[in-house]
Amino acid sequence: MPHLWASLQLSVPDNRLPQLAAWLDKKGPTIRSLTFNFQLQKGDWPALAAALQPLTWLTCLRLTDDGDREWRVSPIRLRRLALRSLRRLEVDTSGYVVVQADLLLCDSLESMHISSDCRVAYVNSPPSLARLSMPLRAERLGEVVWDCAFRASVPGLRELQLFCSWSDRAMFHFRMMMDRAPGGNIEGALLSLAELGDLAPGLEALAIDCSQASLQCEGGDRIELGLADAPQLPKGLRSLTVTQLGFSSYDFLQGLSALLHLTQLCLPKCHLHGVPRALEGLTQLEEVQLSGCISDVVGRTLAPLRALPCLRRLSLAGCDLRGLAAEELVLEGWPALQELDLAFAKVPG
Repeated sequence: MPHLWASLQLSVPDNRLPQLAAWLDKKGPTIRSLTFNFQLQKGDWPALAAALQPLTWLTCLRLTDDGDREWRVSPIRLRRLALRSLRRLEVDTSGYVVVQADLLLCDSLESMHISSDCRVAYVNSPPSLARLSMPLRAERLGEVVWDCAFRASVPGLRELQLFCSWSDRAMFHFRMMMDRAPGGNIEGALLSLAELGDLAPGLEALAIDCSQASLQCEGGDRIELGLADAPQLPKGLRSLTVTQLGFSSYDFLQGLSALLHLTQLCLPKCHLHGVPRALEGLTQLEEVQLSGCISDVVGRTLAPLRALPCLRRLSLAGCDLRGLAAEELVLEGWPALQELDLAFAKVPG
């Protein structure tokens, strides 16, 4: 009864992978979705790709671990993997795992998710990839490079989600610098988004989470990842989300005015001031979210937002709005606004 093999879950130690490969070679044509719950041990996983290779009809693959965050293990190497029916790949680990993946021969792959705890050494993605979610680790202070995420252009990519953080080496150098000159310094790196115009020219939705790359240390010193070159983002970008946009991203904020096709902008936990002024001219915006901002995010007036003719949803939940006049926080007078979220906001009066 072939349908019994449609969904298969296995828990196999790495030294049994050769036997698994032989068994899957017989069952491969009947397996459509496979979840690996592997328990990571010391040593490499040279047989992993060999165990997967017989699954010529595999459409979905999820690799997980045993949930032990204390283990540091050898890389997950998926080299020259030729699963031509594979459409979705997830590497969902809770510990420190290095991912090395050459997926150019998986030419039906549409969606790939790599959990934020992983460290991506490199990923070669096929042109068919449409959705990518992965961590981006800044290895040093200064400028962050895209080499690990993109070895070549991915013209089919429509949605990109990045979870940013610092490497242990970068944090070590930061602490050494702060020991020499403590007291209110801001250090970090800039992530230029200019290359995305060439690497992912068809990108429509971009989400960047900087919350793990913005850290407050004792004595007031900060390390944060800043963004740069907003005007060079793909011209067809419709949705942009940046979580915890930091002080060093002021120029990036001002550059958002060049994204004329943007319809959704989400800047939760933004640290910058006076955001509405930077959005003047974005007449296609339908939704703006500025929730959870601890700064004076809206400034003294919402007039620049009120002037946006297509704005239908505005979230100021959890923000400090006491610098505004009370009449600014009503629906009347907005050309298209239908939803105004003020939950847990500090309002005037």
